[in-house]
Amino acid sequence: MKTWRESLARLLRRLRRGARLSGRVALGAGLATGGVPAEKASASLSPPAIVAPKSRLSRYAKKFVLRPLARDGSLFQLASHGSHASHASHASHASHASHYSGGGSYSPPPAPSPPPPPAEYQAPDVPQIAPPMVFESPAALVFGTMRGAGHTAPVTWTKGSRLFGGTLLDRQTQVTQDATHLTFRPPANAQEPHFSGYHVEALDLTGAMASVGVQPSIGGSLTSFALIIGTNPDEAWYAFTAENDTLVFISKENGVLARTSIPLDGAVHRFWRFRHDPVSNVLFWETRSMGGAWQVRHALTPQVPLTSTELDLSAGTLAGLGDPGVATFDTFGLRLAKH
Repeated sequence: MKTWRESLARLLRRLRRGARLSGRVALGAGLATGGVPAEKASASLSPPAIVAPKSRLSRYAKKFVLRPLARDGSLFQLASHGSHASHASHASHASHASHYSGGGSYSPPPAPSPPPPPAEYQAPDVPQIAPPMVFESPAALVFGTMRGAGHTAPVTWTKGSRLFGGTLLDRQTQVTQDATHLTFRPPANAQEPHFSGYHVEALDLTGAMASVGVQPSIGGSLTSFALIIGTNPDEAWYAFTAENDTLVFISKENGVLARTSIPLDGAVHRFWRFRHDPVSNVLFWETRSMGGAWQVRHALTPQVPLTSTELDLSAGTLAGLGDPGVATFDTFGLRLAKH
Protein backbone atom coordinates (compact mmCIF):
# COMPACT_ATOMS: atom_id res chain seq x y z
CA MET A 1 0.00 0.00 0.00
CA LYS A 2 1.39 3.37 -0.96
CA THR A 3 2.10 5.75 1.80
CA TRP A 4 1.09 9.34 1.80
CA ARG A 5 4.73 10.33 1.51
CA GLU A 6 5.10 8.48 -1.77
CA SER A 7 1.93 10.11 -3.05
CA LEU A 8 3.23 13.52 -2.05
CA ALA A 9 6.61 12.95 -3.64
CA ARG A 10 4.96 11.94 -6.90
CA LEU A 11 2.89 15.09 -6.80
CA LEU A 12 5.96 17.28 -6.22
CA ARG A 13 7.75 15.72 -9.19
CA ARG A 14 4.83 16.67 -11.39
CA LEU A 15 5.01 20.19 -10.13
CA ARG A 16 8.68 20.46 -10.98
CA ARG A 17 8.01 19.32 -14.51
CA GLY A 18 5.86 22.35 -14.90
CA ALA A 19 2.57 20.61 -14.88
CA ARG A 20 -0.11 23.15 -14.57
CA LEU A 21 -3.70 22.71 -13.78
CA SER A 22 -6.31 25.13 -14.89
CA GLY A 23 -8.41 24.75 -11.81
CA ARG A 24 -7.82 25.18 -8.15
CA VAL A 25 -7.20 22.54 -5.56
CA ALA A 26 -8.60 22.64 -2.04
CA LEU A 27 -7.17 20.68 0.82
CA GLY A 28 -9.12 20.43 4.07
CA ALA A 29 -8.43 17.93 6.75
CA GLY A 30 -6.55 15.84 4.08
CA LEU A 31 -5.06 16.32 0.57
CA ALA A 32 -7.23 16.89 -2.55
CA THR A 33 -6.43 17.42 -6.27
CA GLY A 34 -8.61 17.93 -9.27
CA GLY A 35 -8.81 19.03 -12.87
CA VAL A 36 -12.09 20.74 -12.50
CA PRO A 37 -12.35 24.43 -13.41
CA ALA A 38 -12.17 26.74 -10.49
CA GLU A 39 -15.71 28.05 -10.81
CA LYS A 40 -17.18 24.51 -10.88
CA ALA A 41 -14.93 23.22 -8.18
CA SER A 42 -15.96 25.94 -5.82
CA ALA A 43 -19.62 25.17 -6.46
CA SER A 44 -19.37 21.41 -6.03
CA LEU A 45 -17.28 21.24 -2.90
CA SER A 46 -18.87 21.58 0.52
CA PRO A 47 -17.72 23.22 2.70
CA PRO A 48 -16.24 25.89 0.27
CA ALA A 49 -12.56 25.48 -0.44
CA ILE A 50 -10.08 28.00 0.86
CA VAL A 51 -8.48 29.57 -2.15
CA ALA A 52 -4.81 30.40 -1.99
CA PRO A 53 -2.42 31.68 -4.64
CA LYS A 54 -0.18 29.31 -6.47
CA SER A 55 2.40 28.19 -4.03
CA ARG A 56 5.47 26.21 -3.70
CA LEU A 57 5.59 23.33 -1.33
CA SER A 58 8.62 23.15 0.92
CA ARG A 59 9.50 20.76 3.66
CA TYR A 60 10.65 21.98 7.01
CA ALA A 61 11.28 19.59 9.82
CA LYS A 62 8.73 17.07 8.77
CA LYS A 63 6.23 19.80 7.92
CA PHE A 64 5.08 20.89 4.51
CA VAL A 65 4.49 24.54 3.75
CA LEU A 66 2.93 25.99 0.63
CA ARG A 67 4.51 29.06 -0.79
CA PRO A 68 2.91 31.27 -3.41
CA LEU A 69 4.04 30.63 -6.98
CA ALA A 70 1.87 33.03 -8.92
CA ARG A 71 -0.76 35.63 -8.35
CA ASP A 72 -3.33 34.50 -10.89
CA GLY A 73 -4.47 31.30 -9.25
CA SER A 74 -3.50 28.43 -7.01
CA LEU A 75 -2.95 24.79 -7.47
CA PHE A 76 -3.84 23.47 -4.06
CA GLN A 77 -3.61 24.24 -0.41
CA LEU A 78 -2.47 22.03 2.45
CA ALA A 79 -4.17 22.56 5.76
CA SER A 80 -1.43 20.80 7.65
CA HIS A 81 -1.17 20.07 11.33
CA GLY A 82 1.53 22.71 11.49
CA SER A 83 -1.08 25.38 10.95
CA HIS A 84 -2.87 26.76 13.98
CA ALA A 85 -5.83 27.44 11.76
CA SER A 86 -6.09 23.73 11.06
CA HIS A 87 -6.28 23.12 14.78
CA ALA A 88 -9.04 25.63 14.97
CA SER A 89 -10.68 23.81 12.09
CA HIS A 90 -10.45 20.59 14.03
CA ALA A 91 -11.90 22.32 17.01
CA SER A 92 -14.69 23.56 14.81
CA HIS A 93 -15.34 20.03 13.63
CA ALA A 94 -15.25 18.87 17.20
CA SER A 95 -17.79 21.47 18.06
CA HIS A 96 -19.99 20.23 15.24
CA ALA A 97 -19.50 16.71 16.47
CA SER A 98 -20.42 17.81 19.91
CA HIS A 99 -23.72 19.08 18.57
CA TYR A 100 -24.47 15.78 16.91
CA SER A 101 -23.22 13.72 19.81
CA GLY A 102 -25.58 15.40 22.20
CA GLY A 103 -23.04 17.68 23.87
CA GLY A 104 -24.28 20.09 26.45
CA SER A 105 -26.67 19.48 29.34
CA TYR A 106 -28.28 16.03 29.38
CA SER A 107 -31.97 15.86 30.02
CA PRO A 108 -33.02 12.38 31.14
CA PRO A 109 -36.33 11.13 29.84
CA PRO A 110 -39.23 11.75 32.16
CA ALA A 111 -39.83 9.07 34.72
CA PRO A 112 -42.81 6.83 33.94
CA SER A 113 -45.97 7.74 35.73
CA PRO A 114 -46.57 5.59 38.79
CA PRO A 115 -49.32 3.04 38.39
CA PRO A 116 -52.66 4.07 39.83
CA PRO A 117 -53.26 2.90 43.36
CA PRO A 118 -55.18 -0.36 43.61
CA ALA A 119 -58.88 0.03 44.01
CA GLU A 120 -59.99 -0.05 47.58
CA TYR A 121 -61.30 -3.48 48.49
CA GLN A 122 -64.99 -3.54 49.03
CA ALA A 123 -66.47 -6.51 50.77
CA PRO A 124 -69.38 -8.07 48.93
CA ASP A 125 -72.74 -7.08 50.15
CA VAL A 126 -73.97 -9.49 52.73
CA PRO A 127 -77.72 -9.79 52.94
CA GLN A 128 -78.90 -8.21 56.11
CA ILE A 129 -80.95 -10.54 58.24
CA ALA A 130 -83.85 -8.74 59.78
CA PRO A 131 -84.07 -9.11 63.54
CA PRO A 132 -86.76 -11.55 64.67
CA MET A 133 -90.17 -10.21 65.47
CA VAL A 134 -91.26 -10.51 69.08
CA PHE A 135 -94.76 -10.23 70.42
CA GLU A 136 -96.15 -9.19 73.77
CA SER A 137 -98.69 -11.72 74.90
CA PRO A 138 -101.06 -11.03 77.79
CA ALA A 139 -99.79 -12.20 81.13
CA ALA A 140 -103.17 -13.79 81.87
CA LEU A 141 -106.33 -14.43 79.89
CA VAL A 142 -109.76 -15.96 80.36
CA PHE A 143 -110.57 -18.87 78.11
CA GLY A 144 -113.30 -21.50 78.56
CA THR A 145 -115.63 -22.55 81.36
CA MET A 146 -115.19 -24.62 84.52
CA ARG A 147 -118.13 -26.52 86.04
CA GLY A 148 -118.33 -28.36 89.31
CA ALA A 149 -120.26 -28.66 92.55
CA GLY A 150 -123.31 -26.98 91.06
CA HIS A 151 -121.68 -23.79 89.74
CA THR A 152 -119.91 -22.47 86.62
CA ALA A 153 -116.94 -20.13 86.42
CA PRO A 154 -114.60 -18.79 83.72
CA VAL A 155 -111.15 -20.36 83.52
CA THR A 156 -108.16 -18.10 83.98
CA TRP A 157 -104.94 -19.02 82.23
CA THR A 158 -101.47 -17.71 83.06
CA LYS A 159 -98.74 -17.12 80.51
CA GLY A 160 -96.07 -19.82 80.39
CA SER A 161 -95.67 -23.53 79.88
CA ARG A 162 -93.93 -25.95 82.18
CA LEU A 163 -94.01 -28.57 79.44
CA PHE A 164 -91.53 -26.72 77.19
CA GLY A 165 -89.68 -24.55 79.67
CA GLY A 166 -88.56 -20.94 79.66
CA THR A 167 -85.75 -21.23 77.09
CA LEU A 168 -88.22 -22.10 74.31
CA LEU A 169 -90.76 -19.42 75.29
CA ASP A 170 -89.01 -16.46 73.68
CA ARG A 171 -92.01 -14.34 72.57
CA GLN A 172 -91.48 -15.08 68.88
CA THR A 173 -94.72 -17.05 68.75
CA GLN A 174 -97.63 -14.67 68.36
CA VAL A 175 -100.66 -15.29 70.56
CA THR A 176 -104.06 -13.78 69.76
CA GLN A 177 -107.49 -14.27 71.33
CA ASP A 178 -111.06 -13.43 70.42
CA ALA A 179 -114.38 -14.31 72.06
CA THR A 180 -114.09 -18.06 71.39
CA HIS A 181 -110.60 -18.80 69.96
CA LEU A 182 -107.06 -18.82 71.26
CA THR A 183 -104.52 -18.82 68.40
CA PHE A 184 -100.76 -19.49 68.33
CA ARG A 185 -98.71 -18.44 65.28
CA PRO A 186 -95.07 -19.63 65.46
CA PRO A 187 -92.41 -17.80 63.42
CA ALA A 188 -91.63 -18.89 59.86
CA ASN A 189 -88.17 -20.08 58.77
CA ALA A 190 -87.04 -20.47 62.36
CA GLN A 191 -83.50 -21.68 63.01
CA GLU A 192 -84.37 -22.82 66.54
CA PRO A 193 -87.49 -24.07 68.32
CA HIS A 194 -89.96 -21.40 69.46
CA PHE A 195 -93.03 -21.99 71.63
CA SER A 196 -95.66 -20.21 73.61
CA GLY A 197 -98.21 -21.51 76.08
CA TYR A 198 -100.67 -20.87 78.87
CA HIS A 199 -101.50 -22.98 81.91
CA VAL A 200 -104.11 -23.23 84.68
CA GLU A 201 -102.87 -23.40 88.23
CA ALA A 202 -102.93 -26.81 89.88
CA LEU A 203 -106.30 -28.38 90.51
CA ASP A 204 -107.52 -31.72 91.81
CA LEU A 205 -108.44 -33.57 88.63
CA THR A 206 -109.30 -36.85 90.24
CA GLY A 207 -112.44 -38.04 88.43
CA ALA A 208 -112.43 -34.90 86.24
CA MET A 209 -112.86 -34.35 82.49
CA ALA A 210 -111.07 -31.64 80.51
CA SER A 211 -111.77 -31.09 76.79
CA VAL A 212 -110.86 -28.56 74.09
CA GLY A 213 -111.60 -28.02 70.43
CA VAL A 214 -108.39 -28.11 68.35
CA GLN A 215 -107.50 -27.03 64.84
CA PRO A 216 -103.84 -27.99 64.76
CA SER A 217 -101.41 -26.34 62.41
CA ILE A 218 -100.82 -28.11 59.12
CA GLY A 219 -97.31 -26.79 58.58
CA GLY A 220 -95.47 -29.21 60.85
CA SER A 221 -95.43 -27.33 64.13
CA LEU A 222 -96.51 -28.83 67.45
CA THR A 223 -99.94 -28.38 69.00
CA SER A 224 -100.26 -29.70 72.53
CA PHE A 225 -102.86 -30.19 75.29
CA ALA A 226 -101.29 -31.59 78.45
CA LEU A 227 -101.78 -32.49 82.12
CA ILE A 228 -98.73 -31.84 84.31
CA ILE A 229 -98.60 -33.51 87.72
CA GLY A 230 -96.87 -31.97 90.70
CA THR A 231 -94.28 -29.26 90.81
CA ASN A 232 -91.67 -31.12 88.80
CA PRO A 233 -92.60 -31.76 85.14
CA ASP A 234 -90.17 -34.67 85.06
CA GLU A 235 -92.29 -36.37 87.74
CA ALA A 236 -95.24 -37.10 85.45
CA TRP A 237 -97.14 -35.57 82.56
CA TYR A 238 -99.63 -36.71 79.92
CA ALA A 239 -100.32 -35.04 76.56
CA PHE A 240 -102.10 -34.96 73.23
CA THR A 241 -99.74 -33.71 70.52
CA ALA A 242 -100.44 -33.09 66.85
CA GLU A 243 -97.33 -33.08 64.68
CA ASN A 244 -96.85 -33.63 60.92
CA ASP A 245 -100.34 -35.04 60.33
CA THR A 246 -99.93 -37.41 63.27
CA LEU A 247 -101.85 -37.44 66.53
CA VAL A 248 -99.60 -38.64 69.35
CA PHE A 249 -100.59 -39.77 72.85
CA ILE A 250 -97.64 -39.23 75.20
CA SER A 251 -96.99 -40.09 78.83
CA LYS A 252 -93.95 -39.56 80.99
CA GLU A 253 -93.76 -41.16 84.44
CA ASN A 254 -90.71 -41.56 86.69
CA GLY A 255 -88.49 -40.30 83.84
CA VAL A 256 -89.77 -42.86 81.31
CA LEU A 257 -91.32 -41.48 78.12
CA ALA A 258 -93.93 -43.55 76.23
CA ARG A 259 -95.92 -42.68 73.13
CA THR A 260 -98.36 -44.10 70.67
CA SER A 261 -99.87 -42.42 67.61
CA ILE A 262 -102.52 -42.56 64.90
CA PRO A 263 -102.89 -40.61 61.64
CA LEU A 264 -104.39 -37.22 62.29
CA ASP A 265 -107.80 -36.50 60.78
CA GLY A 266 -108.78 -32.93 61.50
CA ALA A 267 -112.51 -33.61 61.21
CA VAL A 268 -112.61 -36.89 63.14
CA HIS A 269 -110.24 -35.59 65.83
CA ARG A 270 -111.78 -32.14 66.10
CA PHE A 271 -112.04 -32.32 69.93
CA TRP A 272 -109.61 -33.81 72.46
CA ARG A 273 -110.50 -34.92 76.01
CA PHE A 274 -108.79 -36.30 79.10
CA ARG A 275 -111.11 -38.34 81.33
CA HIS A 276 -110.17 -39.94 84.62
CA ASP A 277 -112.18 -42.82 86.06
CA PRO A 278 -111.68 -42.61 89.83
CA VAL A 279 -113.00 -46.14 90.40
CA SER A 280 -110.52 -47.91 88.10
CA ASN A 281 -107.92 -45.15 88.29
CA VAL A 282 -107.59 -45.13 84.48
CA LEU A 283 -106.78 -42.03 82.46
CA PHE A 284 -108.31 -41.98 78.96
CA TRP A 285 -107.30 -40.04 75.82
CA GLU A 286 -110.50 -39.50 73.79
CA THR A 287 -111.43 -37.66 70.57
CA ARG A 288 -114.64 -36.83 68.75
CA SER A 289 -115.80 -35.05 65.62
CA MET A 290 -118.11 -32.06 65.47
CA GLY A 291 -121.45 -33.39 66.89
CA GLY A 292 -120.04 -36.93 67.22
CA ALA A 293 -119.54 -39.25 70.22
CA TRP A 294 -116.31 -39.53 72.22
CA GLN A 295 -114.03 -42.41 71.27
CA VAL A 296 -111.16 -43.76 73.37
CA ARG A 297 -107.79 -43.53 71.58
CA HIS A 298 -105.41 -44.38 74.42
CA ALA A 299 -105.52 -45.23 78.16
CA LEU A 300 -103.22 -45.96 81.10
CA THR A 301 -103.20 -46.14 84.89
CA PRO A 302 -101.43 -43.08 86.35
CA GLN A 303 -98.51 -43.91 88.61
CA VAL A 304 -99.07 -40.71 90.61
CA PRO A 305 -102.27 -39.19 91.97
CA LEU A 306 -103.97 -36.36 90.02
CA THR A 307 -104.68 -34.29 93.11
CA SER A 308 -102.36 -31.45 92.01
CA THR A 309 -102.50 -31.19 88.24
CA GLU A 310 -101.98 -28.26 85.91
CA LEU A 311 -103.68 -27.89 82.53
CA ASP A 312 -101.42 -26.71 79.69
CA LEU A 313 -102.19 -25.42 76.16
CA SER A 314 -99.17 -24.71 74.00
CA ALA A 315 -97.95 -24.59 70.40
CA GLY A 316 -94.72 -23.85 68.60
CA THR A 317 -92.30 -24.79 65.89
CA LEU A 318 -89.17 -26.82 65.56
CA ALA A 319 -86.20 -25.53 63.53
CA GLY A 320 -86.23 -25.48 59.74
CA LEU A 321 -89.94 -25.05 59.00
CA GLY A 322 -90.73 -22.58 56.24
CA ASP A 323 -94.34 -21.99 57.31
CA PRO A 324 -95.32 -23.67 60.56
CA GLY A 325 -98.93 -22.64 60.20
CA VAL A 326 -101.34 -21.63 62.95
CA ALA A 327 -102.71 -23.66 65.86
CA THR A 328 -106.15 -22.73 67.20
CA PHE A 329 -107.93 -23.81 70.39
CA ASP A 330 -111.62 -23.22 71.11
CA THR A 331 -114.50 -24.38 73.30
CA PHE A 332 -112.49 -25.32 76.38
CA GLY A 333 -114.48 -27.02 79.10
CA LEU A 334 -113.51 -28.42 82.51
CA ARG A 335 -115.80 -30.54 84.64
CA LEU A 336 -114.58 -31.29 88.15
CA ALA A 337 -115.74 -34.18 90.31
CA LYS A 338 -114.64 -32.33 93.44
CA HIS A 339 -114.40 -28.59 94.05
